[in-house]
Amino acid sequence: MRLVALVSILAISACAPTSSVQNNMTALKEDIRATNTVTVDEAFTALEKASLDTPAAKYWRDRSIAQVVFPRIAKAGIIIGGNYGEGYLIRNNRIVGLVDVAGANVGFQAGIQNYSQVTYIFSEGAYSNLVNNGNLSLSGTLSYGRQGRIENTAITTENLGESLRTLVFNETGTVFGASVEGLYYTYRDMDFN
Repeated sequence: MRLVALVSILAISACAPTSSVQNNMTALKEDIRATNTVTVDEAFTALEKASLDTPAAKYWRDRSIAQVVFPRIAKAGIIIGGNYGEGYLIRNNRIVGLVDVAGANVGFQAGIQNYSQVTYIFSEGAYSNLVNNGNLSLSGTLSYGRQGRIENTAITTENLGESLRTLVFNETGTVFGASVEGLYYTYRDMDFN
């Protein structure tokens, strides 16, 4: 039933005025947040799975200074859609803080999907921007179906300087079509007491 509600919200949003779309996206984000809370153990498990499943991920992990790990991100869309996930910033195999990712997407698309994502940070500048400014943005991602698998290609000025690499894996569900999306990361300090 929740799936039908999410798809209905997105379908109505595609035909609604901008303020209505914002309200519907806020409702979608809260619903996804309520059902997608992740644990520290899930973050470390996802980081290990990425390294085992993708040879390049082990190389990136060994050379990165930190990783932003999202064990589960939810994505839903009909023409207009959204993404939301909670994760952790890991440095030296230690949790440093909490990170949320939120985004919007638009394109010829329909469906709902969950996936895991690790962003490997290679520069102190990108790391500092996330920790000190509280945010990091990827300017876009192109997603499309190919040979029964969802392919994701990051389109970002950060990648041009080789300061970030993003790996998407563990996809479940399906989003049909192609879309362009923007992602925005928000950092929060953790209370370790």
